[in-house]
Amino acid sequence: MQKVSEKSTDIDYLMTNESDQKVFVELIKKYQENLDLKTIYIADSALYTARNLAEMKNNNIVWLTRVPFNVKKAKKLVRIKEEKTWIQSENMGYKYIEKKVNYHGIDQRWLIIESEKRKQSDLEQLEKRIEAESQKTQTGKY
Repeated sequence: MQKVSEKSTDIDYLMTNESDQKVFVELIKKYQENLDLKTIYIADSALYTARNLAEMKNNNIVWLTRVPFNVKKAKKLVRIKEEKTWIQSENMGYKYIEKKVNYHGIDQRWLIIESEKRKQSDLEQLEKRIEAESQKTQTGKY
């Protein structure tokens, strides 16, 4: 494990080559033992496993991460179409929905964020793929 400090922001990063899912919570617990700070730990979605959630709850660890899309509840929530449920962000081009979720027995607050630019980019990529498939169909080259 390597600790990297960002001097301009007072943010410490923990870096490791080990499997994130297996070591995240252990690293956080070790880090917490050495400090007496109120800290929010931010990690990529590898943190989000049933084992890690339970371990963090048992150790009063405050965390923030992206819920991976292999979680069925997450897949279902991102498909929300009702415009009235979305809240316009202060940041232009973004809107969000806040949902209270209980996952693996742990109460959580999930934010579903939509970026207009990302949505437009995704639609353009989809159109390109459809066009490419259409060309293959027309030419008989699958």
